[in-house]
Amino acid sequence: MLSWNLGGIPSLSEQVASDLTLFFCESFREEIIRIATSFTDPRVKVCFYPHFCTAGVHNLESIATFIRDNLPSNSQGLFFGDVVLARRGFLPDGVVHAGPDSCTSLLAPEELGSWCSLQGIFLVHPGWLLSWKEHVCAMGFDPGVPTTFYSSNLRETYLLDTGVCPVSPECIRSFETFSGLPVRVIPIGLSHLRGIVESVVLRWQLTGIRASGSQELSAALESQARQMAVMTLLSDIARVSEEEEVILRIIMTCEALFAPRRVLYLPVLPEGPGKLFPSCQDEGQKKDELLAVLGSEYTLTSEADGFIVEVLYKQETVGILGVFGVSIPERVREYLNLALSIARSLGLAIRNSRSWKEIKTIQAALEGANNELRDNNEELHAISQELQASNHELFKSQQEILEREQFINEIVRSAHVGIVPVMLIPAWVALGQGSFNDWWGSRAGVTS
Repeated sequence: MLSWNLGGIPSLSEQVASDLTLFFCESFREEIIRIATSFTDPRVKVCFYPHFCTAGVHNLESIATFIRDNLPSNSQGLFFGDVVLARRGFLPDGVVHAGPDSCTSLLAPEELGSWCSLQGIFLVHPGWLLSWKEHVCAMGFDPGVPTTFYSSNLRETYLLDTGVCPVSPECIRSFETFSGLPVRVIPIGLSHLRGIVESVVLRWQLTGIRASGSQELSAALESQARQMAVMTLLSDIARVSEEEEVILRIIMTCEALFAPRRVLYLPVLPEGPGKLFPSCQDEGQKKDELLAVLGSEYTLTSEADGFIVEVLYKQETVGILGVFGVSIPERVREYLNLALSIARSLGLAIRNSRSWKEIKTIQAALEGANNELRDNNEELHAISQELQASNHELFKSQQEILEREQFINEIVRSAHVGIVPVMLIPAWVALGQGSFNDWWGSRAGVTS
């Protein structure tokens, strides 16, 4: 078999496309090999089946068997040659007839073949003429004995010269002698054959590109829908502030994305692993299985139908997520990649919930301290008011004492000079020193 690449058209998908096998008659071997040198597509292969147009040992059944045996299991087959195999249903499954209905029409337009048939012209190509003796022997003729088989119905032979297989003059003359027909060489080159082969292969490649493009579009739409669903689920998680509620949302998200048999989540706290969500009978065993992933970021389960990933915030492990028994085990690595892509967002949600809890704790402590400070301020205010009242009473007492001292000093000074101002009499009485008579008696005693 012969392989080539037609123009190096890039594939739009990473999916490996099936191969293409082209079946040509062995009499076209040199022409096809010449065309194949300009192509480089390893998916396209060429196979040459035995010549059968002149019957002999290679009948239709043997050609069909040859094609079936040489068609790879992952390959599509195209048959070039006499359409009789396709019309009689001899082509195996996976192989269809391509190109013109006859071999000579591969080298020249069918219109030329029809015109030659009407004009009594026998068309041959170099590959056939070089082996003409074998072919007529297969038909039951002796190549050394001239026959009227051809000349009785035809008047001339055209050799469609491709310029690839030189036919010697001796070969041409020997066939002329045998057939009784003159041979005219018609230079046609390879352009017609090359155009047929290139167009067929290009159509096959285009079909593959369209199929891969359709697959990629479907995959892109599916991925987009999945990403939108993930973003929606993550936004729901981000709106939750309590860690336990965040964990329940994470489990619900994994159930929606992977349809697994079981989802487990183990919080990792500064003091060690927390309680398992949801709780189960084999909690100890499952905790050990989840904790085994620490330091490796992720691992597949032993049954290869699930995975375990670390939920990280920066470089800190805040939890471990285990997804077991996914609905489509063949896509477990795709699911794992998706889980890894959202693990950081899940870690951020867990970290935010813990920060929110710390903030609430600090806020409650701050409110308690503020309440205590407010109570202390009220008590200090009451004490301050009492001190102000006491200071006022003390000031009044000091004023009274000062006034008494001033009065006493005035009396003493008056006593020294023997005069008591009349204006001091009321003050004497007001200070509780006695009545006016008492004051006058005491004054009489002083004067006597």
